[in-house]
Amino acid sequence: MTAPDTADDAPDPNALKFRALREDLHRRYDHALAARDIDRILDELISEHTETAKIRTFIPIIVEREATEEIENLAWLGGAHTRRREILFVCRHNTGRSQIASVIARHLAGEQALFRSVGPEPRAMGNPEIIRQLQERGYDTSLIYPKQLTSRTIYESDVVVLIGPEELRDYQGRATETWDVADPEGMDAAGVAGVIEEIEGHVRALLDRQKLPVAG
Repeated sequence: MTAPDTADDAPDPNALKFRALREDLHRRYDHALAARDIDRILDELISEHTETAKIRTFIPIIVEREATEEIENLAWLGGAHTRRREILFVCRHNTGRSQIASVIARHLAGEQALFRSVGPEPRAMGNPEIIRQLQERGYDTSLIYPKQLTSRTIYESDVVVLIGPEELRDYQGRATETWDVADPEGMDAAGVAGVIEEIEGHVRALLDRQKLPVAG
């Protein structure tokens, strides 16, 4: 009698999505990057997120976004450009402060550096006022989604900014700097506006220290 499949033996429900993603990435980037490098990046991200994700439904979406970001960064290196610095913003849930910082940094400095935001306990953003106010100020919020902090992400970053350092004591040894900014999740419009302005000040100062010219 054949033993029933265990959870570990069951087929990965995301396998077809990963196959389609692999084909799409090769179609989009084979002209700029070696196929083996595309496969390596994708395989590492699939393995990393499959091991750490609590909900597997969203793994293909997260892997696609992160793979695209990493492949484009390597493709940038393949041109006449020097390696872009990787600047990582971290807050506990990756729902407000780190997302705000990444959005503002990308808006001000463009493609001069690779800006990411993550959190050790990521969850969906609960305060719609954050998105509304960022959009009102002209910021692109299309890349706002919860991302898991991993050892790979933090050790590959050139600059690590911890926002709300008291909530992130386990990571302070890797921090380049810390910003003591209140969590805007439960704030009203005025409170959120104050946090955005405070973070923008921090970001501008960081970009200046990193000698990255800003727009506006």
